[in-house]
Amino acid sequence: MKIFLENVNIDSNSGPNHFGKKLKKYLENNNNECVMSAQKCDSHLCFIQSVYQILNTPLILRLDSIYFDPAQDINTLNYLIHHSYKRADGVIFQSDFSKNLVFNYFGECQDYTIIRNGADLELLKEASDFNLAEVSKFEDVWSCAASWYYDPQLRQPRYRKRLSENIRFFLEFSKPKDCLIVAGDVPEWDREKNERIFYVGNLDTGSLFSLYKLSKYFIHLSSFESCPNVVIDARAFGCKIICSSLGGTAEIAGTNSMIVQEDPWDFNPENLQINNHIDFSSICNSEFNSDYDMAKVAKQYEEYMLKFKV
Repeated sequence: MKIFLENVNIDSNSGPNHFGKKLKKYLENNNNECVMSAQKCDSHLCFIQSVYQILNTPLILRLDSIYFDPAQDINTLNYLIHHSYKRADGVIFQSDFSKNLVFNYFGECQDYTIIRNGADLELLKEASDFNLAEVSKFEDVWSCAASWYYDPQLRQPRYRKRLSENIRFFLEFSKPKDCLIVAGDVPEWDREKNERIFYVGNLDTGSLFSLYKLSKYFIHLSSFESCPNVVIDARAFGCKIICSSLGGTAEIAGTNSMIVQEDPWDFNPENLQINNHIDFSSICNSEFNSDYDMAKVAKQYEEYMLKFKV
């Protein structure tokens, strides 16, 4: 099958593009051909929003989240996503949360499936050891990783990533000989000063894999996320995932995870620029046990696209 991949930049390490690179690799491993320029193909797979309409080529839209923060111009930001959604032949949602969010704002679509993200298990085998001498004196390593700030210089934190809550959870539930490694830029003025917390800045993909390999726990209390790749990758390394129930993360965290229960969301517009304090009194295990092998995930994509092959 020849597939046009739209709105995918395999040279970028952002969440959707990181996944797009993995998907391209495994689709091609299955003897498919992925092209990055608009042309007539057997399938047109687009991430998030499409600006191309190719005659006799079915459009499959891969969706994660949409805009719902009332501080933003939601209608304008969602316009092209909504237009792409309405004309798509089929839609791939990353999680049940993603599907429910989009259905609430855009209405139901005629044909869809849910395919959660996967980890490149071949690439994970190549991970080297994480080199940070200061952690050698600790017994268990906790970690977390995200783009915590829109722009650290302008002091614009991404509050929904909840770095402060990740740290508070670690300090409350860790043992005295545990440490926490925080990956992603955190400015000096916003760092919790503690001899058991280490800030290592932005890491490339290989270094992140090394960090997950070292870690026993991975904290991701971020809210409203559909299917974060960092959680998939950390879980693939055997990390015990700690996440929030608010979003789709619990669907990929694994049955041995710790899910911090929050009040259900009614899908009304939500201000994402509020630093919410989480109640840690209710914690349970995830009910989901999703398959995180990227080879199997790519096969699910292939099988869904074949449904629409002209």
